[in-house]
Amino acid sequence: MRQFGISKPTAIGLLKESDAIAIGNSVNREYALPQPIGENGFEWNLYKVDEQASIAKLGVLYSTNAGFYFDGDYPSFYGGEFKNKLFPTLPWFLYEHRPQGFVGRNIVYNLNKNFGISKELNSWSDADILGYLLRFGNDLPGSLILGDFAKDRFLQGKEMDVDECKRAEMYPEFAKFAIENGMPHSSAAGEQPKFCALVHCENGTYRNVIVKFSGDMNNPINRRWGDLLIAEHIALQVLSNYGFVASESQIIESQNRVFLEYNRIDRVGRYGRRGTSSLSGIDAAFIGAGGGSWSNAMGKAKGYFSAKDIDIVERIYNFGLAIGNTDMHFGNISFFVKRNLPFELAPIYDMLPMYYAPKSDGTLQNEALASIPPTRESRTMAKEFWQMAIANTSISASFKLIAQKNIDALS
Repeated sequence: MRQFGISKPTAIGLLKESDAIAIGNSVNREYALPQPIGENGFEWNLYKVDEQASIAKLGVLYSTNAGFYFDGDYPSFYGGEFKNKLFPTLPWFLYEHRPQGFVGRNIVYNLNKNFGISKELNSWSDADILGYLLRFGNDLPGSLILGDFAKDRFLQGKEMDVDECKRAEMYPEFAKFAIENGMPHSSAAGEQPKFCALVHCENGTYRNVIVKFSGDMNNPINRRWGDLLIAEHIALQVLSNYGFVASESQIIESQNRVFLEYNRIDRVGRYGRRGTSSLSGIDAAFIGAGGGSWSNAMGKAKGYFSAKDIDIVERIYNFGLAIGNTDMHFGNISFFVKRNLPFELAPIYDMLPMYYAPKSDGTLQNEALASIPPTRESRTMAKEFWQMAIANTSISASFKLIAQKNIDALS
C-alpha cells in the first residue's frame, strides 16, 4: 500500500493475483509466496480417517517461502510452538510417518527398484518425503492422508488379507519375502525384522497386525531372538495383568521360526484408523529432550500430557528397567493424537529384555541383570515376568536358566 500508494482492497487483490497465501486471521493476517516442491505443486488437501473408516478433510497444507503453512482447525498439531500454523520444515505430524526402520527400508527398496527413488532413507529431503506421501501415502501409520491421489487409493480399498487359520502357513512365506525382496506395505518403524498383514478372523472381523519374526532357530543367535519374541509377548501379558494397557499379541510357531503378532495401535477393523505419534515425533516438535526417561521428557511439557499418563509411563519405564529393556528410546512409545491436547497414551509395545539380544559379533549375554529394579512394584512385576518365562514351554532351556538367575537375584 505504501510502496504503490494504493488502497488496502487493491493491495489484497494484487496479492491474490500473485497466488500469495494468506496466513492468520483478518486482524493479524500476513502473506507468503507459494514455493512449489518439484512437480508436486504447493498446496495439498490433508485428510483424516476415523475409527469407522470415514474420511474427512482437515485442511490444506501449503508450501511457502516462509515455510509450510497448514490452514486447518486442529489445535494439537500446533501446541504452543506453532501458533501461527507455520512450520519451518515438513510438519512433524507428517514427517513422523515417513518410511522408517526395517519395513521402511523394504518400502524404499521396492521404490528404488520400481521407480528409481533413492534407497538411502537418511538422505531423503522434505521434498522426497512429501513426494512419497503424495504418491504412496494411502497406508501411512496413524490416520492422515495427504493429497487427493493418496485419498483415492485409500477409497479403492483393495488390501490383501490372510485367513486367520492360514497364518502358520503364510507367515513363513511373508518372512522369506520380507527378507529377500522387501514387502511394500505400511511403514511401521523399528529395526526388528517384521511385516504388516491384514488378518481375516474366523468370526468375520479383520485385524491389522504387525508381525515380528525370528530366523530359522537352528543356531543359537536365531534361537535367542525367538526367545526374546516370546519374552515380549509375556511382558505385554504382565503389563496387562497389572492394569496397564498393552498391545494384544499372539505367538505363532511355524517352520522353526517364532512369529510375534500384535494388533496395530493405529488401526481399527479393516479400514478404520487412529491418529498416533511416537514420543520421538512429539519430542522433536515440542519438547527437545532428545532422549532419557520417557516420563522425564513428558514432565518437561506437562501441557501436552496428563499427570495420570506421566505417572503411568514412569511405572512402565521402571518395569522395562527391571527386566533389562535397554532399548526404551522415544520411538518405542506412542500416543493418540486427537484434535485437542493432551496427547493420550496408546497401548504399550516393544517391551522386552533387550539386554539379552545378540551382540553384533554374535556374543550372547547369559548372566543375571546387574541393576536393582527401581521400585517394589517393578521388582514384583519382573519376578512374575521371569516366572512366566520359565513356565512357557516354547522358551529354550538356556533362556530359562537366565530367567532363574534373575528370579534368584530378585528374591
